[in-house]
Amino acid sequence: YVSFQAHTLYNSCAVRDETSDKQRWLQARYDIQKIYWGADVNATRDQVDHASHKIKQKLETLRTEMREKLIPVTNEVETWPCSFESLESSPDTPEVPHQLCDTIRGLSEHCNQSMVDIVHTVIEKAVAFCGEPPCEFSAVAFGSLGKGEATPYSDLEYMFLIDEHTDQTTKYFECLAVTSYFIIGNVQETKLKYMNIEELKTWFEDEAMSGFKIDGLSEKAGNIPTGNNIQQPKNHLILTPSELAEKYKILLDNPADDQHQPGDLTDMLTYTKEVYNHNNNDLLAGFTRIRSEFKPNDKRKKASMHMLQEDINSYDFAPNIRHTYISSCINLKTDIYRYPSILIYDLKIIYNLEGTDTWETLGTLLVKQIISSSLHDCLKFLLCAAQYIRFSAYLHADSQRDAILILLKTEDNNQTSSVSSWWHLSHGLLLQICLNLLPVKSHIVTNLNEENGLARPLKFDKYVAATGFYKTLGYYSAVISCIEKKYRIRENLDICTMYDLANAYQGLLKG
Repeated sequence: YVSFQAHTLYNSCAVRDETSDKQRWLQARYDIQKIYWGADVNATRDQVDHASHKIKQKLETLRTEMREKLIPVTNEVETWPCSFESLESSPDTPEVPHQLCDTIRGLSEHCNQSMVDIVHTVIEKAVAFCGEPPCEFSAVAFGSLGKGEATPYSDLEYMFLIDEHTDQTTKYFECLAVTSYFIIGNVQETKLKYMNIEELKTWFEDEAMSGFKIDGLSEKAGNIPTGNNIQQPKNHLILTPSELAEKYKILLDNPADDQHQPGDLTDMLTYTKEVYNHNNNDLLAGFTRIRSEFKPNDKRKKASMHMLQEDINSYDFAPNIRHTYISSCINLKTDIYRYPSILIYDLKIIYNLEGTDTWETLGTLLVKQIISSSLHDCLKFLLCAAQYIRFSAYLHADSQRDAILILLKTEDNNQTSSVSSWWHLSHGLLLQICLNLLPVKSHIVTNLNEENGLARPLKFDKYVAATGFYKTLGYYSAVISCIEKKYRIRENLDICTMYDLANAYQGLLKG
């Protein structure tokens, strides 16, 4: 770990140093690699640099391609109306733009497969440096890549499934893992905060690009073959299928007392994607067969239901913003992106469904008549909208930047360059998100514990949706107008306190 931390520091110096000393840092990062490898790996600096350069080229090609493919989608979204008046003559159910959904799903699947190919190249190059493996193995990704939701800037969470566990195989695959870290680190898109360097924590603000990198060494990360370098590592993910199944079964049968354990193996291994297979082995298929025989006990089922309730309460898509320009930004990951994916994942766990990715799971929920077609359509739109926003924001910033604007476009204001570089969420798209998200939340809260409750048609209330939309924007006079129309109130509500208004809004949501 110290070797990789030093390696990352030298890469960071090279990124920042535009003088002739740049070559000094690049040589130093190679020297660190040589020290780690010792006599086990004999790779020249040119060979190592060429491997990372190839990965960088593939990433840049994919990013350019995705930017071009998103242009017509953005042009369409920008034309969507966002006024409450446009809803007055609308039917009782929201109009889901199916063509947009199909386009974004296609782009998402293309991007995910491209990232699989890039990771395959990383492992392939690492094997070339480390030599022939002592046994069969597969590299298996989870996280966004496993769910089918990867962007060209996604972190890599992965493990090695191996055929046998000996001192020899452990040594080889640890070296292979760190070699893959070196290759990815040399792409120079790893922020220093991901490396858990104690000396930098209290004073250093890293403004460098955050892009393609491993999942990191911090306590909340470390979903990588060698774990996360804390005193009791969360995971050391170099395992045989039977070892992995045993760990999985223990965690499945013993959830945390109050809720499902976020980030444990039962979570991570819900979706997996094989990114490298040595000699066409069936190690992942073997583990999957074993896992399919495990059924959650009552304690796990109860924990999963609790998890869904907590997620419903946590992700309300109603950020508390004020009418100041800086506070008009929201976090796309916590306020938008994770919500539909987490809901679909929760339902998958509760109903013990198989599914290779989030998209397939959503289809399975409909086919098995667990959810209604109207709920399916809303979740599908939310998933696609979240993916579109994540693609657009990251590609706009050329980095993993989760802050986006939801009020006025920055080019219309005299703001600083750092603020004006944020991506803006169009109000037409924001309204469509509210039209779909708020009924979904209300429907699940109301019907989850009733038999076949989620299979009932989803009820849409345009006043609730519009109220959520305007409250999110901070347009409280419009919120009051919606409440007046909803309850046919004749009195003037302008004298309501914000506390009373919030209570009225919550009453609408509970509806």
